[in-house]
Amino acid sequence: MIKRISAFVYGAACYAVFFGTFLYAAGFVGNLIVPKSMDSPASGPWATALLIDVGLELLRDRIQEIRRVILDVEAHQVTGQEAFQELAPPGEGPVDLPVGPGDVPEHDDGEVGTPGPKRRRAESEVIVL
Repeated sequence: MIKRISAFVYGAACYAVFFGTFLYAAGFVGNLIVPKSMDSPASGPWATALLIDVGLELLRDRIQEIRRVILDVEAHQVTGQEAFQELAPPGEGPVDLPVGPGDVPEHDDGEVGTPGPKRRRAESEVIVL
């Protein structure tokens, strides 16, 4: 019973935090009751804001690079090793399928390949004016 009550209280608290954040965002955009709105003037020097912006951009780039490295390592470790371990050496598989030059599919005209310009040229007419 305590788990149910604690889950309900946690859910209600999360909902209240979300609802408060949503109301503050609406006030920020609509220039309503909140102390700092979207159209209010800047409160500090522009150089400080520029330094903070550059620092946040560099931090974002570093985090993205770390995420790329982690995802690449995980993909390489998980899929590469499993696929390599399941791969049987040539000739040792459960079924050996002999494939030779006579097993290549051919077209009706006896030529290998797609019917291309040769056939089109033979069937076309040329009208010279």
